[in-house]
Amino acid sequence: MKGARALNHGFRTGERSAVEIAESALTAVEGDKLGCFWQVTAEQALSRAAQLDRRRAQGEEFGALAAVPFAVKDCFDVAGLPTTCGIAGDPLSPIPDADAEAIRRLERVDAVLVGKTSMDQLAWGMKGEAPGFPAVHNPVDPTRMPGGSSGGSAVAVASGVVPLALGTDAGGSVRLPAAWCNVYGFKPTLGSIPTSGCAPMAPSLDTVGVFARTMSDLIRVAGDLGVDVTAGGAPAAPRVGVVREAFESADPAVVAACDGALQRWESEGAVLVDVELPWLRRGLGSIYACELAASWTAAVDPSDERLLPTVRAGLEHGSTIDAVSYLRALDSLRTVRVEAAASAEAIDVVAGPTSPIVAPPLSDPDATPVAGRNTRVFNGLGWPSISIPVRTEGMPVGLQLAAIDGDDGRLLAISAQLADVANP
Repeated sequence: MKGARALNHGFRTGERSAVEIAESALTAVEGDKLGCFWQVTAEQALSRAAQLDRRRAQGEEFGALAAVPFAVKDCFDVAGLPTTCGIAGDPLSPIPDADAEAIRRLERVDAVLVGKTSMDQLAWGMKGEAPGFPAVHNPVDPTRMPGGSSGGSAVAVASGVVPLALGTDAGGSVRLPAAWCNVYGFKPTLGSIPTSGCAPMAPSLDTVGVFARTMSDLIRVAGDLGVDVTAGGAPAAPRVGVVREAFESADPAVVAACDGALQRWESEGAVLVDVELPWLRRGLGSIYACELAASWTAAVDPSDERLLPTVRAGLEHGSTIDAVSYLRALDSLRTVRVEAAASAEAIDVVAGPTSPIVAPPLSDPDATPVAGRNTRVFNGLGWPSISIPVRTEGMPVGLQLAAIDGDDGRLLAISAQLADVANP
């Protein structure tokens, strides 16, 4: 399927009807062989598309994403459909009667929702595992993991089913599958997009994120969701703080791809400097586990046979964390945020591999502890960050850029500059 801008242009000019575009997307959804869709919103999508066609016939104005199909992770509320979060059987919560706020914002600019995508159970993992649901596969090599927990959304975009999709990201759940599936994945500043209507994983860290196949589409959607994409710009010679710690113990292919992209960027004028960030190893895991347990143990018992062992272990561990330990972890996080902001004063963005490894085989254990080490730092800091595909001969590799909190516009402008040289 074409990109969002091209589809919107085709609809506006009358080249294609909204119904034709929706039907094409729904055909692709129904033909999905990678397991990226769990629920299809065909009736709603065709109804919205027909309304758009009637409005066009009447000469009405349209939003920037008119007739563009999109998908959302199955932790987003969609009116009339269960929000499964990867728990098969009876829903854990009542069927919602309203869409999540992020969905409403895209529908205000006339985008068309076509379905809900697969995810790791309770957003806890990155294999795409959820018993009772189809497994999701990496579109580049179906024997490998797609990344998670928003893997279905990444695969839906990477395989061309839809040009845009939403996920959530509390520790890398958008950026990691973006890196492993060869698409763009953006996590904005913490709190810049409302998470209302999204089932939580770690409420103090959860962020709505965006997948796209192009930077221009990603920036367009981020702005429509409420991110300030206009503030700041890309300097001719951006100062890029390279976090060498992020390269430690990384796969040689990851190091080569990321170093190659940075060197090409440097040849185009970027200024590379090595920086150190206070890497968030102090208490962040306790926050994840404690908030997971607080969010879910009232709805699902850890002994529930539907739960994966890893999810059960997370719930049980989180239930044992006392209030003093949790509050100390939050206090440590506040200290690190101050230290990190000071360390980044003289640079425009920081850079390093999104994941230190390429997508592992599906037969391997869940790779979250290793794969997420470079992404969760920016959830803890609250900074906006993005994974950009970079040229490589093997499995996809992503280069992650991040900026201080609130500097989303500058980050996206600089990311567009890097994207132009990352894959010549």
